[in-house]
Amino acid sequence: MSADTIKPKVGMGATYVIGSDRYPYEIIEVSKSGKAIWIRSMSTKPNADHGGIYGRQSYDYFSNPNGKIIKATLRKNGKFIIEGNTIRSRCGQIVIGYADYYQDPHF
Repeated sequence: MSADTIKPKVGMGATYVIGSDRYPYEIIEVSKSGKAIWIRSMSTKPNADHGGIYGRQSYDYFSNPNGKIIKATLRKNGKFIIEGNTIRSRCGQIVIGYADYYQDPHF
């Protein structure tokens, strides 16, 4: 999903993508222009459908007032990227609209 189709809003889920791993965040602030967002990491708990790291990974997500806060900015390619990372980096893309947690067991 690109930033053109989903506009970030406070309280909306976000997913921090690092290679094939994904980490759940929530949007806690959006700049007036909508070109910068601040996201805070969420807590997770495996739910009843969770099959372990090699099975179906299924989690419940919770706000974490003490979670790590990071800033991402909208780039020319239409994606939010963690401030300080380049567009070409495999680490640092933020997908807005949902929070997701996944750990690739092959690494």
